[in-house]
Amino acid sequence: MNAKEIREILTNEQVIEIMRSLGHEESPIDRGEELVFLTTICHNGAHWNLHWYNKSKSFHCFSECAKTFDLVALVKSRLKCNFPAAIEYICSVLNLDENCSISDLELDALALERQLVIKDHEIKRNPELPLYLLTTLKQMPYQVWVNEGITAEIQKEFQIHYFAGERRVIVPHYQWDTGQFIGALGRALDRTDKRKWLPVFEFNKTWNIYALWNNMQAIRDKHEIIITESEKSPMKARAMGIDNVVAISGHHFSETQMGILIQLVKEIDNLRVVIAFDRDIEYRKIKFSSKELCFIAKEVSVMPSYNCIQLGEKDCPLDKTPEIFWELYSNRTIIT
Repeated sequence: MNAKEIREILTNEQVIEIMRSLGHEESPIDRGEELVFLTTICHNGAHWNLHWYNKSKSFHCFSECAKTFDLVALVKSRLKCNFPAAIEYICSVLNLDENCSISDLELDALALERQLVIKDHEIKRNPELPLYLLTTLKQMPYQVWVNEGITAEIQKEFQIHYFAGERRVIVPHYQWDTGQFIGALGRALDRTDKRKWLPVFEFNKTWNIYALWNNMQAIRDKHEIIITESEKSPMKARAMGIDNVVAISGHHFSETQMGILIQLVKEIDNLRVVIAFDRDIEYRKIKFSSKELCFIAKEVSVMPSYNCIQLGEKDCPLDKTPEIFWELYSNRTIIT
């Protein structure tokens, strides 16, 4: 059997059996389509919270390693073995057809190792994913976003891809100062998928600021940077004619992201920093997380999303109309 065939037939009971064979004896918490293993088997750390999702046939660790991977990748990591050996191990434990011929594996490898090109940078597969799915990755606009105003041209500029194998829109990240491709996140199209953002090509998103590479010149020209949470926001801003918006992939500035912003403040005269987080983030939390910038930036301000009843709880100022955005921009609070 090959990796694809194993993945398709896996049951919760078989996953539990493999986990026990790898040394995790305790029964998981069974939530039907989801199993919760109290184990550190994926990273050998001090905290444990490993979830198996039967629908997508994948694990996600909600503790220290925070990775998403399939059963083959877990076996490879645990046993320190290669791809064919992991397949053979799973077949042996589950008493499956062990006729895993070389030709089967070569066919898998040909698809899985296929190199993809995004914005002139070569992308190789992420060994932590069910790799055969990556052959369904295509550079094409997502029509729902087009309907929201993020045109095909904007999506092409930001190199948005469609991942048919996982039903996700793929958002590549480029190094903020060099433009080198460093990884990609997949946004779920299925509203029932609990993993809204899934790393497709893994990287540490806290080491980068999304769309800073794309919008650097506009930020320099305008002496202003508008910071949002989600990668989708700079694209929505571009649809409104606003080209100085970036995203930090969350609502906390990492040390690296703060260092990047401090460097920008030093390089760009009189740079204004505008924070446009989602409505559910309180002002006091924003003020606390951005206090370092206040000492050196000409101005640090917050758009009052938290007081805007037109926004949903998880909306940012760019999620509604341009009129709402500019009203919030006009009423922003200066942090002192």
